[in-house]
Amino acid sequence: MQSVISLFFITIVLLISNSLTQNIQVFSITTFMVTVIVGIFSLYGIGLILASISLLSKEINLITTVSKIVVLYLIIKFESNLFIPFSYAKNIIAELIVNNKPLSDYSLYYLSMFLLNSIIFFIIGLTCFNFLERFALRKGKLVGY
Repeated sequence: MQSVISLFFITIVLLISNSLTQNIQVFSITTFMVTVIVGIFSLYGIGLILASISLLSKEINLITTVSKIVVLYLIIKFESNLFIPFSYAKNIIAELIVNNKPLSDYSLYYLSMFLLNSIIFFIIGLTCFNFLERFALRKGKLVGY
């Protein structure tokens, strides 16, 4: 629920800022929403990986802080790359806001890589969480929770 509320407020802020900086053009809300919803699954995958690490260690604060900084740096620094979460979504959103470029202007290859990026990271996160959850249950690491 918190993600939906955050997405709503981000959309409102982007609409207001876009209408203030550009005369008439308002970017496509549907393109923005579809891109964020599909792209967020790659970030959910990273979150599941961090959650699975927290099953093994009770001191997870430093690991999550450092990993957030690293993932944010990778997303901002590098262009579209299959091995960087949310990188395709970032580029689509940036082009949408700056040039009002809809999803239909992208090639099928680019859109499939965008979808594949989100699916890969989400599946890796789920697999990692399921594996480490079973491992933690067998080793008795979840007793203190």
